[in-house]
Amino acid sequence: MKDKDFLFYWLYAAFPSCLGIQRYFSANPPCTHRHQQAQYNVVAAGKKITIWMYRHHIEYRIGERALYQPCLSYDVVKELDSDMYLLLLPIVDMATCDYRSERVLPDLKRHLSETALPAAHVEEVAYDICCGLVDGNGAEDEPLWMIWDETEERRYGAFWWQDAQELQLFTEDEDIPSEYITAPQGEESCSCARTQEGNGQPEQPAPGTCVEDEALYDWAKKKLSEWILTFV
Repeated sequence: MKDKDFLFYWLYAAFPSCLGIQRYFSANPPCTHRHQQAQYNVVAAGKKITIWMYRHHIEYRIGERALYQPCLSYDVVKELDSDMYLLLLPIVDMATCDYRSERVLPDLKRHLSETALPAAHVEEVAYDICCGLVDGNGAEDEPLWMIWDETEERRYGAFWWQDAQELQLFTEDEDIPSEYITAPQGEESCSCARTQEGNGQPEQPAPGTCVEDEALYDWAKKKLSEWILTFV
């Protein structure tokens, strides 16, 4: 993280849910093409984790399976060196530990101060990451998990809302409304109702197989890919 270009790329690609950081990079796009398709292998908590870097997003995998939910305890990463701390922070499960902003923020400031980030921006960036990862950007509710994909021009996301049992398809282009797919409930009802934001008329796809856990992730990834194809 001593390389400023890489650091800015990492802040942009690894923390898409941190709105303060993303607002900055929407006005000041980072250099991303140098780092796409790079790959790193790290070991944490006895797990061999592969980090795949794309132009606009990051993916983590254990073996052949992508990680679609945070899986590391903050205790595992908080004492790592600054590079490893920032590489693994996006897959730390903040929701199931007692760490909150007042405990994470000092660590973030310390680690960011050891990177190429100008000292004048350390506090602001630490706050933005903390707000996105720990406090859910101040929202009353937040998705259980998010997955990302991209085209050359932009990033797209799929957010799983557990209480509503809905998948939200999202892009950072404000002119493109989100779309929602309601996941099936139970083993017998296996169709999904698809609606567009602002349009109350659902479209019923052909029945398929009920999905949950990893199968739900695979289904969401497929729906996101199909949605992206409507724009290219």
